[in-house]
Amino acid sequence: MLAVVIILKSIFSLKTFDQIYMLTNGGPGTATQTLSHYIYFNGMKYGQIGYASSVAWLMVIPMIFLTYAYAKFVFRKR
Repeated sequence: MLAVVIILKSIFSLKTFDQIYMLTNGGPGTATQTLSHYIYFNGMKYGQIGYASSVAWLMVIPMIFLTYAYAKFVFRKR
């Protein structure tokens, strides 16, 4: 149970955007900026769509590994 919670929480933490955007907007400075917030600001505010897209694809890689670990843990044979 603990492994499932850890894997799911780490996947959800990679996607955290709305709370940080509304509460601190990534500040002070970049102290509370997450990867999804960084992608949003580079793509929408600074207009670097290609760079933001490549960083977003780099964010997908850990999510794939975490999802694979979750699926392997849940669907293992007993």
